[in-house]
Amino acid sequence: HFFASINGSPKSKVTFLSEFMGEYRLKPEEIVLVGDTGTDWRAAQETGVNFLWRCTSNENVLPSYTGPRLFSLNELESIIQ
Repeated sequence: HFFASINGSPKSKVTFLSEFMGEYRLKPEEIVLVGDTGTDWRAAQETGVNFLWRCTSNENVLPSYTGPRLFSLNELESIIQ
């Protein structure tokens, strides 16, 4: 019950997030984007939505990201509460 939608690579992630917020009538602070790339994180920053980095290693591939890291989707509930 956590996901309203799961999507692959859209035309533009900023466009996707904007359309998603409009379709579901959500404010940026009501959304958590779980992403695994710098483009995901930049789109979250541009649209003002919360971001959760889904990382696959301890490498710091997003050096300026200081938020929570998600190593497994099993951790999702405890992180977003």
